[in-house]
Amino acid sequence: MSLDRGIKVVNGNIIFQNNYSDEEFTIKSRKYINLFINDKPCKQFEENVVTKDDKIHYTLEKSEAKREINIFISQDKMKAYIRIEYLPEIEYKLKDKPPFINLALSVEEVSRKYPPKYTVAEVKKILKEKNIVFGIKENILEEAVLGCNEELLIAEGEYPVQDVPSEVKLLFTPTQMRFPDPESSETIDYKNLFRISNVRKGDKIAEIIPEIIGKDGKNILGKIIKKDYVRLTPITVNKGCKIEENDIIATIDGKAHISGRTVSVNPVFTVESVNMETCNINFYGDIEVYDSVDDHMDVSAGGSLDVSNNVNTSKVITGGNITILGNAINSKILSGQIDIRKKEYADVLNSYKDMLNNIIENVRFLQRKNEAFGAKDFMKNLTEDKYKDFQKIALKIVTLSIKNETKGSELIDYLKEKVLGYNILKMKSLNDITMLLNILDNEIEYYDKNSIVPLDIRLSYCQDCEIKSTGNIIIGGKGEYTSKLTAMKDIMFTKPDAVARGGVISAGNNITAGIVGSRAEIPTTLIVPKEGKISAVLVYKNTTFKVGNISVNTEREYEYVQVFFNKKTRLIEFHEDAF
Repeated sequence: MSLDRGIKVVNGNIIFQNNYSDEEFTIKSRKYINLFINDKPCKQFEENVVTKDDKIHYTLEKSEAKREINIFISQDKMKAYIRIEYLPEIEYKLKDKPPFINLALSVEEVSRKYPPKYTVAEVKKILKEKNIVFGIKENILEEAVLGCNEELLIAEGEYPVQDVPSEVKLLFTPTQMRFPDPESSETIDYKNLFRISNVRKGDKIAEIIPEIIGKDGKNILGKIIKKDYVRLTPITVNKGCKIEENDIIATIDGKAHISGRTVSVNPVFTVESVNMETCNINFYGDIEVYDSVDDHMDVSAGGSLDVSNNVNTSKVITGGNITILGNAINSKILSGQIDIRKKEYADVLNSYKDMLNNIIENVRFLQRKNEAFGAKDFMKNLTEDKYKDFQKIALKIVTLSIKNETKGSELIDYLKEKVLGYNILKMKSLNDITMLLNILDNEIEYYDKNSIVPLDIRLSYCQDCEIKSTGNIIIGGKGEYTSKLTAMKDIMFTKPDAVARGGVISAGNNITAGIVGSRAEIPTTLIVPKEGKISAVLVYKNTTFKVGNISVNTEREYEYVQVFFNKKTRLIEFHEDAF
């Protein structure tokens, strides 16, 4: 409330307007004002009682102009953000006020002066001081120097682009065999069922979708970010077809197949039955049997074998998949094939591994014998007559890799960078050899697994048989009885009521079964590696589970059980009601 008496402010002067020296008023200062009464400083926003006889003066705060730049780098060093703020110098004056008994002093702005703006060159220098040298966004930089209250993305690295392997698009329908339902009256035309994947000479049977080669990335600090090693194995063709640009063309009439990344067309030999009239059959392509393989006959196929009914007391060996829609009784059934090129490559890798182990053993012996053994001695040891083939075998490995058209190999890159030619001088210590050995072990593990072509065996039921497959064994009917089944991949009983009664069932991966064993406690053994799992709908007593090197014999029945090796307890565990 304004009065004709009190304290007022005129042109920056604090003036008492009253006739009595002892009349009391209050005065307080606000932000930016430093108030003094009788030379004593007062707190801002705190009321002070004064009279006309008190000495009152003040000073005004003056904010200084300044500029601030803040840079934030992401944890993965792939992005940097910037915030630039310009704070002005502001000059204030005391605001005029009419007389008040309780006066609150306040200020008003007289002027503000901003500091000079950062130049693009100055900001780049600051970024460089923080080691940010790559992926700087020039347009954002020009925007940022004008001032920004929010963070702006000022630099961004390039993420690595991963290689994408080539793919094959099939233009034929792979044979899909289905097991007959014994309760169904449906008539199946097996001849047409077998011929679903037949092709003619000149047919385009597949297309190759080319690989995409990626590239390494780089973070904002200029460090190269290596793309992942993706093994780029080419799409290849075997007998019976050829590659024209990105098309796969059949060169013969026959049945088309794909195994892994290899397409082939096999000639087909058809026969109603295999018996004493036809004699044993040995054919380099596919064989189709529209009835059965009778007692004491041998069938050998370079490709696949399809049998509409049964195989009885016979021997069957193929280099392709086997399908038996009926039963196999007292027979030996084998399917398998080796990729010769991969086997040759794996053999060279193993010989190189032997040499590396020998080098490591020798160097460690010399180090124990002579503590002063250094880099020069190491290099001399590597290049002496004893290991003169060290570079020669490395070159052979690279040559075979090129021949096989394999890309994305960490081993090949290491050999080129550290072993071949004068690059061998980069090998300074045993650590380099050890690293090479580790990379080599990974390569060997891959080719040991992939030099064998995975081929499947499908059948409805088997009894007193020996069956071996480099792929899966799939039993689509009643199951097996007292047979020995060995698969490098999975063994699967597709029906929940299929039986596995007696015998030994061994898989390289997992086993999926229906009913295992019997109420009569017929001994049945199921075997998987340490990483494998065994699943079953029902397991009777006296069933042996072997997981890795550990065996357990069941002493009670289990329903819907999953059996596996627990790495923590190092025991075989049974989980019931697992599915």
